[in-house]
Amino acid sequence: MKLTLISLVFTFSFISIVYSETERTIEPKLEMTFSKIKNLAEKMPLPVVYYYFGNSALSCGLVLNKHSKTLLPILETETGSMFPYCVEFLDTASFELNSEKYAVYRYLQRDTRPEPGQKADDSTFHFVVKYSETSMIPIETLNAKNPPEAKKSALDVSKWAVRELTKK
Repeated sequence: MKLTLISLVFTFSFISIVYSETERTIEPKLEMTFSKIKNLAEKMPLPVVYYYFGNSALSCGLVLNKHSKTLLPILETETGSMFPYCVEFLDTASFELNSEKYAVYRYLQRDTRPEPGQKADDSTFHFVVKYSETSMIPIETLNAKNPPEAKKSALDVSKWAVRELTKK
């Protein structure tokens, strides 16, 4: 089943710009589109795609809810760059471990522009985040790995993530 990337368009216009290691306040005139993907559980961070300032290539990230002022970038193209960019979110899954909530998002990344007659150079990646109603924390140890499960489904990646997080 082909998933539709665009479901709603909201334009956020906040004045402040705050950078931290993982999150930043949504910047002025940053247009974001909430992605429609399957298995999005209630209160999970919402996947969004957006055009970062001066770029014509899509970036993607997460917000806590429709009214959140905090954006957690997943894949963001550098200013003036066309690649890599986020094509779409594929699916998501969630799980609880030790009373903490986690979410897995799979997304499609395009690395190069295809030459005429050639197939695009697309790769499937995953992003794991621990979340609550007020925060999102990327699990960098898992996000840096490329398990074979990433090619299958977010549910398969979540099973792998549980195994990785419970290793002693």
